[in-house]
Amino acid sequence: MKTLVPTCLVETDSASSSGIIIDARKGYVITHATVLLPHLANRFSLFKRLLKETRMRGDAFEDVIPFQVTFEQRQIGKTGDMEQHYRGDFKSSGGFIIEPINIVASGSDPMLLPSRMIKRKGQLRFVWRSENFSSTIRRLFPASEWKFIEDLPQDKKTDAGSPEISKDQVYHLLPYFVLIQVPALKDFVVPATEKIIQKDFADVRVGSEVLVVATPFGNLSPEVFLNSVSGGIISNLAGEGRELMLTDARCIPGSEGGAIYEKLHLNRNPIGMVVAPLCWKANEWVGLAVGCRISEILGSLRKSFGDSITGREIPLNGTLVSSSSPFDSIFVVLISSGAMWGSGILINQDLGLIVTCSHVLNGAREVKVRTDVPHFAWRTAEVIYATADEQVFDIAFLRLKDFQPISQPISQWPMVPDAEKDFAEGTEVFVVGHAAFGQENRLRPTVTHGVISKVLFIDQIPIIIQTTCSVNSGASGGAIVNRNGQLLGIVVCNARNKDCGATYPHLNLSIPAKTVWPAIRRYVESGKISDLESLTLSNPRAKLLWTLKSSETKLMDTVKSHL
Repeated sequence: MKTLVPTCLVETDSASSSGIIIDARKGYVITHATVLLPHLANRFSLFKRLLKETRMRGDAFEDVIPFQVTFEQRQIGKTGDMEQHYRGDFKSSGGFIIEPINIVASGSDPMLLPSRMIKRKGQLRFVWRSENFSSTIRRLFPASEWKFIEDLPQDKKTDAGSPEISKDQVYHLLPYFVLIQVPALKDFVVPATEKIIQKDFADVRVGSEVLVVATPFGNLSPEVFLNSVSGGIISNLAGEGRELMLTDARCIPGSEGGAIYEKLHLNRNPIGMVVAPLCWKANEWVGLAVGCRISEILGSLRKSFGDSITGREIPLNGTLVSSSSPFDSIFVVLISSGAMWGSGILINQDLGLIVTCSHVLNGAREVKVRTDVPHFAWRTAEVIYATADEQVFDIAFLRLKDFQPISQPISQWPMVPDAEKDFAEGTEVFVVGHAAFGQENRLRPTVTHGVISKVLFIDQIPIIIQTTCSVNSGASGGAIVNRNGQLLGIVVCNARNKDCGATYPHLNLSIPAKTVWPAIRRYVESGKISDLESLTLSNPRAKLLWTLKSSETKLMDTVKSHL
């Protein structure tokens, strides 16, 4: 059976991106408008016209843009033993495995045979803007604070004669998409593209595991990178129709136009498309990729050019995603101390007790707290205890005003595992916090996924937990939890290189919940602030570790950065 992987590589004479087959019979492929940037960069009148009209047919462009689309052909067996061989916990009712990875099932017969690349010339048919996605982009990513293209050193600038692409041009094209037509692929089977948007939508939520299938670096070396797979989770959803997706799956340039699949439903259609693989806020790299849901992309195409392109089966207001999340029960709140914001953990909603980091408070004795579940609401909280800067733990406690004194059973509190195996190195964890998006956005906490990479002990007491989750500004005071929702740590900081200013969101430090929990329990039982004051540690060894100092060096090049 000759089968094409539903994702592909799209090229022009000056750019490349990933793409998704949406109709094999008609030869329709969609990608992101990033692939047009070099063509539009120096054609200001054409660029201005596109931004004004929001949609254009391919024949309206001043000159013909040559397209070439590279497909990957594989002979793919039906799912079965291979699912368990590759993924272990993957279960489905049938369908096809689409990952372009050579895997041999138990026995001698290969389930996936080596691939073959097929190249076809394509023609630009439509360029259009998703108005819903555009509105969400402008609200969530103001152009004055965010950028989606890396600043290049002067010696790395484009050669003379090549168009120089500005960050403003990249920003303006974020909500634009492209439809290309190639000769019909009627001789091939393309899984899940007979009707690209079907009625059986997956209930995608924050925390859902996803795979991104794309071609990193575009046309640099498709023999190596065509249809590579990256894994992660849905970190957040935004927009009235939840059309904007954030994922912590690792994406790099060339992934624009790549497909986002829900991991448990690979035999279905993709749920989204990668729009921006990299982004920066205030020159700090944010370890998240931006995507748009497929039904929004095709729904906006239908609005712009009619049913004849996409068919009536595409809903204009689908129910692809859910605003609820299994992480809602973690009760991570947003804390505002004026111009600064951070996160906190609402340990008990009824009692109004919150744990956060001292530096989040910025010296304030009273702060504003926004709770997001069951609805957004701002409240005032007073600081009842905060460690000083010179202390080991950067920790503070707040109490929401107008709440009854602490007298409820401790059983209502989050579960904090006591066994060392529960926070051993390699343990799967999630960070839940208000990273990157502050009080001006009505956005629930962002969730990122990783593992515990290191646990540091002093006298058999855990002092620091290090994880590979993406942690950015605003996540301080947030929670590290396991898949069961158990609280493992309180996020403090990521790492930053003092010399060049580079931030490393996937290298971060947290306070082990197990270590501070006995003092919290004593305070709950007694109501005495002196029980919290026992967290004021002056252990020289622990302080050296938290400041990344050692007895042999004054200070490492990479120092912690409070968020």
